[in-house]
Amino acid sequence: MYFIELGIKPVAYVGFVNYRHCVKAATHTHFLNVDLDIFSKRDLQPLLNAFGEKVCILYSGHHGRTYRAHVELAKITKTADATIREFCALLDALPRAVGQPMEPSQAARL
Repeated sequence: MYFIELGIKPVAYVGFVNYRHCVKAATHTHFLNVDLDIFSKRDLQPLLNAFGEKVCILYSGHHGRTYRAHVELAKITKTADATIREFCALLDALPRAVGQPMEPSQAARL
């Protein structure tokens, strides 16, 4: 069983605009990326190997009784929705031996 969590990271850019003697702060938020956080009671290395070079592994390791992996897509996407759809396609394409069904109650947390 895998527990999967998506972490969406927006980035805020702050700039200052000077209109004559008045200074105003302008904030623009832009999409940066989505991380896929995977938690399991079994080793995640077979799953990470199945992803191949389609993901960048940010972290993979053992914590207490669980294994954790944090990955992001190796390709650039323009929106969070597009990135989440790419992750879903990767998960759907996993071989059955690696991507065994998850319990519905803990399948994903967005």
